Amino acid sequence: MNLKEEVLRHISSHPEWDLFTKARWIYLKTCSIFSYDWKYFYASKETKKEIYQLELDIENIETTDIICSTWCDLFVKLLNLIHIEAWIVTDATLHCYVLFKIDENIYRADATKGYDFSRVKIGCSTNGFYPFKPDIFFASRLTSCDVFLRYKQKWYVDEAIKHINEDFRKENYTNNREFGQAFDYEQLFYKISLIQSLINTTRKIKGFHDTDFYLSYLGRNLFTCIEKNELLIQSFWNLQEYEDIIDFVVVRNHDGKHIYVLKDVNHKYCLLEATNDDIDFYTSHYQGKYENLILQYKK
Repeated sequence: MNLKEEVLRHISSHPEWDLFTKARWIYLKTCSIFSYDWKYFYASKETKKEIYQLELDIENIETTDIICSTWCDLFVKLLNLIHIEAWIVTDATLHCYVLFKIDENIYRADATKGYDFSRVKIGCSTNGFYPFKPDIFFASRLTSCDVFLRYKQKWYVDEAIKHINEDFRKENYTNNREFGQAFDYEQLFYKISLIQSLINTTRKIKGFHDTDFYLSYLGRNLFTCIEKNELLIQSFWNLQEYEDIIDFVVVRNHDGKHIYVLKDVNHKYCLLEATNDDIDFYTSHYQGKYENLILQYKK
């Protein structure tokens, strides 16, 4: 992928854009293309160092799995193409972010710490694009810019999810008053089926880290506190035989245990109900913090 050519071609086709709009479009574009490299969490120190020091040729992108350091280098190069002054800042934990200057204003861009790689792919508001100093007008300017770029439609997705969540909470409240139940399993599994559908049918999210975030994000917003106590989500990974990672989702039920696995199916991660063979294979070949606990839930 020649990202340099693509960025210059698209921006040149919009001479009416100001520098702020251009910078915002580049930010959203990179978030939609790249994903966080999950191997950085589980790899050896040597491999982590290689991942951290990776630099991409913006005229020949060969991988879309990167971390903060690589994204910052790439974002600065892209901003420099349109003559925006930008530089990388590294904090005490070695996390990197970008500061860039437009007119007399300095902005911070940090696509990885606030999960914007994943949030942008599902159309949420972003966490990592904001002024370096407080600016009471920034939020409205950013929203206007996102509407102008057609990134935001009627709502950001996180705003829409809040409305869905409110409907669920109203239904829970009604059920609790009528039946005296903390929750009912039927609604819990309905929510799980809804999450399955959203994850398995989306074409915008394919990689593990983005899908894992989507699963967690939907769960945080759709499940009640009591429902969350009925769930266990645990990652299992394999880096020795081959590079792979999965999520186990274990649901306790009065009828037994239900186990789902978030796994790669034809280069897209999907949430599927697990078989005993799945559980045996993953717990014998993969590493996981709660491996013995997962075995206890075996059907």
